[in-house]
Amino acid sequence: MDLTGLRVLVVDDHVDTLDMMRVALELCGAAVVVSTSAREGLEAIVRHGPDIVLGDLAMPENDGFWLVDQVRSLRRPARSPSSR
Repeated sequence: MDLTGLRVLVVDDHVDTLDMMRVALELCGAAVVVSTSAREGLEAIVRHGPDIVLGDLAMPENDGFWLVDQVRSLRRPARSPSSR
């Protein structure tokens, strides 16, 4: 599979999983950034603007569901005062 040109963020609290995913995706041509927590992943999303985010849903503290909610809130357009 050719992933050349895609920017991928992988978020997982297990370092071995991150390493395996990074290597596999890079072998397919993707530019990969890894994060070990949902909060760190959110910072990486803002900083790197990945095309794809692959995340573990069952992480301690803020889990993958929290991360999805945060990403969705980043994409919502701000409401103007006149539309309230």
